[in-house]
Amino acid sequence: MDLKEYRDKVAFAERKLQQLIGQKVVLKSQYDANCKTIKESEKKNSVFLKTSALLQQVSNKTREQSITKIEEIVTQAIQEVYGDKDIKFKIIFENKRNAVAVEFKLWDEKLQNHVNLIRAEAGGIKNIISTILRLVVIDLYHPRITGPVVLDEIGVHISQEYQERFGKFLEQYSFLTGRQIILVSHIDKVKKHANRTIRLKRINTDSEIDDKEA
Repeated sequence: MDLKEYRDKVAFAERKLQQLIGQKVVLKSQYDANCKTIKESEKKNSVFLKTSALLQQVSNKTREQSITKIEEIVTQAIQEVYGDKDIKFKIIFENKRNAVAVEFKLWDEKLQNHVNLIRAEAGGIKNIISTILRLVVIDLYHPRITGPVVLDEIGVHISQEYQERFGKFLEQYSFLTGRQIILVSHIDKVKKHANRTIRLKRINTDSEIDDKEA
């Protein structure tokens, strides 16, 4: 093997190595994105499961009262955010194999049809429902849980055209229930109706706080 042939093989090996490194970076990025999606999905479904467990533990009378309140509040949120009065949130109890099963569904008055929220990826609407459910369950809990509720990066999966309406509903819910809601978000439309905005800016190694009242 002469020197030129040897150099060509070394150059080819280096190009191949760079190509494999690039593929590794892409695959790692895809893996991290998939892990994040899975965690977000598990977090949403966890809210439904916890609500289901709570409703199964209470008495029939308390359960009926809780279901009515939850359905009304979540339905109001959906209708105000999406502007569709035909969509309603329903909690359905069914006896399956000698056990009580709880299902969360959307009822469409126009289509006269149910959509199961746990099995179906409903996109932004599922994000909205899981957030409102979290707030309502906290307010229904006895003894009462006091203090603010922190919502981290909500509204990320909600279409831009509905983000501001969702933020407005949260502001109204906070006012009506008297509970402070702290939003941690990078989405301007979601936090537009906040009574107070605190921005953290990193300048070199220092953090700067910009505190504004609405």
